[in-house]
Amino acid sequence: MTQAPPSKHQPQCRWSQPGQLDVEWPTLQAGGVELAHDLHFTLPAGVLCHVRGNNGCGKSTLLKGLANALNQQRPGSALLLSPAMGFRGELTVLQQLTVHAQSLGSLRAPGNGENLFAVESVLEQVNLMDWRYEWVSTLSAGQTARLGLALLLLSKARVWLLDEPLNTLDHAGQALLNTLMEKHLAQGGCVLMASHQTWLAPVQGERTSPFITWELAGGRLQCPTDDMQAATQSGNTADWVQQPNDELGWMKALGLAMRRDRWLLNSSLQTLAWSALFFWMVLSLCGFALQRTELQPARTLAWVSLLLAVLLTVKDWFAEDQRVGWLQWLQHNAPNGVGQYWLGRCLFQLVQHVAVLLPVTALLVVQFQFTGAQALQFLWASASGVLAMVPLLGLLALLVLLTRGGTALLLVLGLPLLLPVLVFGLEATQAASLGRSAVAPLMVLWGMGVLGFLLGVPVARRLFLLVQE
Repeated sequence: MTQAPPSKHQPQCRWSQPGQLDVEWPTLQAGGVELAHDLHFTLPAGVLCHVRGNNGCGKSTLLKGLANALNQQRPGSALLLSPAMGFRGELTVLQQLTVHAQSLGSLRAPGNGENLFAVESVLEQVNLMDWRYEWVSTLSAGQTARLGLALLLLSKARVWLLDEPLNTLDHAGQALLNTLMEKHLAQGGCVLMASHQTWLAPVQGERTSPFITWELAGGRLQCPTDDMQAATQSGNTADWVQQPNDELGWMKALGLAMRRDRWLLNSSLQTLAWSALFFWMVLSLCGFALQRTELQPARTLAWVSLLLAVLLTVKDWFAEDQRVGWLQWLQHNAPNGVGQYWLGRCLFQLVQHVAVLLPVTALLVVQFQFTGAQALQFLWASASGVLAMVPLLGLLALLVLLTRGGTALLLVLGLPLLLPVLVFGLEATQAASLGRSAVAPLMVLWGMGVLGFLLGVPVARRLFLLVQE
């Protein structure tokens, strides 16, 4: 079977000797608009390559495409540092840097004492040690940029792709950036920095590495031939020393995602109250109106309110991570952890909803005086229903991102697709009253949930790619 030809919108990257990255890119486009065409350039090892250009000319798109191509070939080979680095204001500085470092494979298993020492050492170097227990939201723009520089210290990537790193750095921060780049280039690494500003090395960090300036304008990447040849000849041709990398394995990526969600939840516990408050209000009003009539209407209303209580929270599952750039960060710098991120977030939402909604469900048991068997089956069925719903709603939440916040689409698509959950949930709930076993409908709900999680991971990976495109 022949392989499909590469897309003309994707760069083709290959390493040549001595340590040069050759890139061919037929068409550079963003949002269907062609920004440049017929790009052919080389990133030499040990040479600082600086791309200048006006706003909107395609500098950021160039870096994103290179990061995607290189990390798809070999995860962790390129580090993209951009203004949208996925920093969440609800995390402390120490937590945020730990999460990023683990996603890069720079740290070992969570809880290792060496991890804390390594992260604090990096924070000391970027002058953020005194802020390690402060919320990221309290940092100034310059301090946030320094937190980004900390990722360079933790990264083991050969290619650094820096998108507008100079915007908020002061003189000392620019000197630190220059020092980090000099060290990286001296070790045989590659640096491509995009900025509309002219890069001038700070006085206290005098530049010694060769320097190339390219201009992205008129749909072409222009570089003086003489400058390119001189920089390549004088560049550092030392072989890149491949450092051992603790790859972001399947289970580690899943654990990282759930640990990050736990940290986010601890800093914003009020988010737990909304679905529980909605569910409690519906159950209380329905119980007051029904006044202990037949149990079948009560069960139906309880299930409908349960579905709505979970459905109303779905639009926020990934929205904030998309806004701050965490999804983009994972896609570019840790692509092998994207599917596990989706799975971890959905599993955490499952645990969260079961822990919050089941105690509220117990109110219905008290209101309508269920027997012990009826109450147990109702609670089991409710938990199983949430298990069946979460993976489907997790995929619908990504569709909301694709439609730029189409919550109406979520409601239209979500409710009909959840009808099987309602049917089998009601069957499991009333099995005791009808003298039947609830095992069969419960098995169906469990099977729907497990199958949804298994099939949802590859589907989520594809949806994440579409979201970023």
